[in-house]
Amino acid sequence: MMVNQDKTIPEVHRFKNKEDKKIIIYVSDERNGIAAARALVDRGYDNSYLLTGGIEKFIEEYPNLIEGNNIP
Repeated sequence: MMVNQDKTIPEVHRFKNKEDKKIIIYVSDERNGIAAARALVDRGYDNSYLLTGGIEKFIEEYPNLIEGNNIP
């Protein structure tokens, strides 16, 4: 997603501000994630969140919430 260039993909846009949906931003370099999350919020995506520590930290801390195989 190129939110810093004022572009969002339709799959993200259709979840904008849906009460029952959350848009989770995660990247390996958290600085880029902060920029992406801020860009979405600035564009009115009130249901967007940054996953601090990235997906690896989430898997480490919450393995019971992970489903499926070949987890990144």
